[in-house]
Amino acid sequence: MRLVFPALLIALGVVLIGFLITNPGERVDVTVGNTQYQNTPLSLVAFFALTVGVAFTALVALIEGATIRLDNRRLRREIQRLETENHFLRTQQHQAGAPGDPEPERREVRPTEALRKRPASAPVYDPE
Repeated sequence: MRLVFPALLIALGVVLIGFLITNPGERVDVTVGNTQYQNTPLSLVAFFALTVGVAFTALVALIEGATIRLDNRRLRREIQRLETENHFLRTQQHQAGAPGDPEPERREVRPTEALRKRPASAPVYDPE
């Protein structure tokens, strides 16, 4: 795609220049709505049409790009939320047993010095 766009742009420029060279002194009548412009240079009409086309295409591309960026931002937030939830669920102690079973023995786990210095990568929730 990086080569296609410049190639098309160069081809369009060559065609436009070729058109202008083959019609140097052409004058045409142009009607826009109810207004008529007499004896207008054809090169000016071609340049104006090209400029309007480029501006319209740029506007459409800008709107589409903004929509894509907003969707990407929403999806990044959703991924972050799901990763946080996944991390939280992985780090929880397994609560095995059915109601009425004796409570499993709990061991006190003391973090090492390296773990104390590292910040939590997910919210820490109180199990109670």
